[in-house]
Amino acid sequence: MGRRTTNMLVEVALFATMIFMSPAISEANLFVFGDSLYDSGMSLYSGVEGVGAAYFPYGLRHYLDQPAGRYSDGFIIPDFLARRVGLPLLQPFLAPGIKNYSQGINFASARACVPVENCFEAMNWKAQLGYFVEMVQDLKQQVGKIEAKRLLSKAGYLFNIGEDDYVNHIRNLPHLFQQDSYIKQRLGNLTILIKTIYKEGGRKFAFQNIGPLGCMPSIKYALGYNGTCAPEAQELAKLHNAAFAALAKRLETTLPGFKYSLFDFYTTLYKHILHGDAYGTYVTFPLFDLIYFIA
Repeated sequence: MGRRTTNMLVEVALFATMIFMSPAISEANLFVFGDSLYDSGMSLYSGVEGVGAAYFPYGLRHYLDQPAGRYSDGFIIPDFLARRVGLPLLQPFLAPGIKNYSQGINFASARACVPVENCFEAMNWKAQLGYFVEMVQDLKQQVGKIEAKRLLSKAGYLFNIGEDDYVNHIRNLPHLFQQDSYIKQRLGNLTILIKTIYKEGGRKFAFQNIGPLGCMPSIKYALGYNGTCAPEAQELAKLHNAAFAALAKRLETTLPGFKYSLFDFYTTLYKHILHGDAYGTYVTFPLFDLIYFIA
């Protein structure tokens, strides 16, 4: 395992430790919300044409050896977190078969956006929240209301959602960033999502901020930028991340028992892009919007 992989796993391990701030780590359970970065196969069952990581180059290296619904050549962050705390790899909620929700489930799906109108065909945040509420009712039937309440209150809730909104925004309006109103709208919808989960008993939340948008090949193409990372898109990502960090802090002070950790994905990935020689080498796949590191 190369230095790049080791460093990333150290950060993920710390992230996991911050989520499960409980001595009963053996009873950990995890519920996942997000987009393609966290999708473990949900999009394969969404019924949306053109989504679902069931083809090259996904899943063809390292652990999985074949496409497995993940937009990755191997494990994704929720997989590493689950293994760190002794959980099995989390199933996507829509996967066929009877599921045991006592250890968690994954709702994340590719192309997920915050406002429904931005991705009405995809598994947007409202759809994921609806599936969560449905799962809560199923869990109560599986283990009883008292045990379900206990499981939900000690679970970790992992989030990565909103990046696709900004990607679509930049692609559609490459020279007109309506930043303040756009960011406020997304934060408002995310607040509803978080508070609904809190109302159902969720108390321990883990958030991953959005990455360096300006470094994505498709964004640089849309903006006609030939450098490493387009500054306009970088600024938009930083503004969102700062606003979301402030929101999480406000929720901590207003919601009794609310605890959270925030993984600075932007800085972590940006360092790898700027200093690739320190972590390995990287190759871009513009067709798939990938930046692929080889340790």
